[in-house]
Amino acid sequence: MPRSVDEAIDDINAIADMLRGKAQIAAALAEVERIELEGPAAAKPLALVALIDAYSRGGEKEKAYVPFSHLISLYDTEPEWFDSEDRHYLFWYFKWVMDALPCFPNVPLAQLHSTMDDMQRRYAQEGFSMDAPIQARFNLARRLGVANCQELYDQWLQQRRDELSDCRLCAAGQRIEYLAESGRPDDALELMRHTFTQRSMPKECSDEPASIYSWAQFAFLDNSTKVDTQRAAQAHHRSRVLWDPTHGLAVTTGRYPLQERAFELAGARGRCVEFLARTGNEHAAVALLASNKHFLQQASTPLDRLEFLTHVGAGLRVMVDDLGLGAREIYSGVPGSGTLETLWKWVRDQAEDLAQAFDKRNGNTHQSDVMHARWRLGAYDTPVDLVVPLPEPAVKQAAEPTKVDTGEIAFAPVFAQAESLARRGDSQAAIGAYLKGADDFEAAGQLVEAGFARAEAGHLAMELDALDDARANLTRANSLLRVADIPLVFLAPVANSLSDCLARLGEPDLADQVISPLISRLDELLENWQSAAAPDVAKAQKDDLSWARISLDSRRAHNLVLAGKPEAGAELAQKTAEQYGQLGLVRQSSEEFLFAGQTWLSIDQTRARWCLESAVEGFKLAVQELEMKGAAKLLASLS
Repeated sequence: MPRSVDEAIDDINAIADMLRGKAQIAAALAEVERIELEGPAAAKPLALVALIDAYSRGGEKEKAYVPFSHLISLYDTEPEWFDSEDRHYLFWYFKWVMDALPCFPNVPLAQLHSTMDDMQRRYAQEGFSMDAPIQARFNLARRLGVANCQELYDQWLQQRRDELSDCRLCAAGQRIEYLAESGRPDDALELMRHTFTQRSMPKECSDEPASIYSWAQFAFLDNSTKVDTQRAAQAHHRSRVLWDPTHGLAVTTGRYPLQERAFELAGARGRCVEFLARTGNEHAAVALLASNKHFLQQASTPLDRLEFLTHVGAGLRVMVDDLGLGAREIYSGVPGSGTLETLWKWVRDQAEDLAQAFDKRNGNTHQSDVMHARWRLGAYDTPVDLVVPLPEPAVKQAAEPTKVDTGEIAFAPVFAQAESLARRGDSQAAIGAYLKGADDFEAAGQLVEAGFARAEAGHLAMELDALDDARANLTRANSLLRVADIPLVFLAPVANSLSDCLARLGEPDLADQVISPLISRLDELLENWQSAAAPDVAKAQKDDLSWARISLDSRRAHNLVLAGKPEAGAELAQKTAEQYGQLGLVRQSSEEFLFAGQTWLSIDQTRARWCLESAVEGFKLAVQELEMKGAAKLLASLS
């Protein structure tokens, strides 16, 4: 019995709930083919919409044009099949297609102009405002490098908004980006201030305000009236909150989950790497580049990749040519790796080839000119402190703390205050509160409380990329807690954070020296394990020790990758994931499998597949849907 229209619509809607990627694309394509053969014909518009959406969000935007062209033809020949929702989708996706087409250098110039003209003609025929078409024409002009950008920009500002206009935050973001990239930072900041002071403005949309803040971090330093390093640092952090799951301020990002953006916002990510390199935060720049290395080879579109390469290249050029850091090693998961100098050469060659491909299509040198102009920028005269300001220490720290009988840990009000500030995303204030508490505790001889307070401050500073501050505080915390002789299960997380910080600072030997003694002590304890406690308590005690021991292996695995030994790191991470699983720690096991799978990708795809499949299954059991989607997307890339 043939399906009814309602049944077909239910099947199509089920595809929208699938994980983004190849499987969803295949399902959407199969549904279109099924309707072609079996019907019902009236469901075909929605099936084509589902396929366009799957291509656009599943990493294959260039393929969306074919079903979109089919959808347009169908609207011309069978308009009765389109209800009001189908019609809205058609014209909404016209914007998506027109936005994506210029981002592929193999799309001919004539096709771009004809599609643009068709969009404007059809919007006029349907009685829609010219807001969306003029915006699209302005963006096309920007990408092609034609002379009338400002004229189209002014024309866009005069249009009446309607139901097909971009959200007001996204529209403001494009205007701010245009002003910033065309050398008008003062105007960009003024528009940003105006945007964020409007109560009716949306707080968040797909790419915003992450992209706005990524431009604002430079604008605060390029401002002709006042260089504001503190606001530049805040803009940097706010941009990263929206796309960096590891960033210290990333408590929540509203309705757009971080994992959904794992393969998006290449330009904003590249700008943050450039910002760090040009503001005296080279260690943080290298760490951020390493964690976003996949954008070096693939992004949502070739133009997005070129944008990432352009900004990363600007940062690498400063570090290599101006600061003389070319010999610094960077781990081998990055193309052209070995040193920053070899990576800079690889990035330069890749970006030059890609820019020339766009220039050939566009009939000018616009993309190469934009890229080269960015690469001529040097370091800023005034370095940017990523954590400012913090209170001056009230106590001079001794070289070695003296052990004091502290008794039980007292969770003083300072901990509650600092934790509340951290949960609200005010990490700078939280760091200040922890350090004030640490000074007071240490003055009173309460080494355990002082150590944990300073460890929390150091961990937050590390998440904000203030690695030197993090190192000082974590080192002190580690010393205080060792002298206080706290149980190893409590010392291990602090040692792990310090080891992580040292590895990010390019000191892998010191990083290993921090955790090696703990590994030896835990191995000895576990080998000779005895407990007079009841069996269930004794098992819990041993499990705690096992967890601490596994966590140190996890840290060592990550350090090995950072130190340029990805195969050894992946091997150890996979072993660690299995050990976490044996303890029933599903979430930790899944995270470790994900890390191992990501690392194996460029070494052994069979092992990468096995680890990523394990991560997907683990995240599913742990009911971590967003993390599962991220792992599944990586797994789909192997198909």
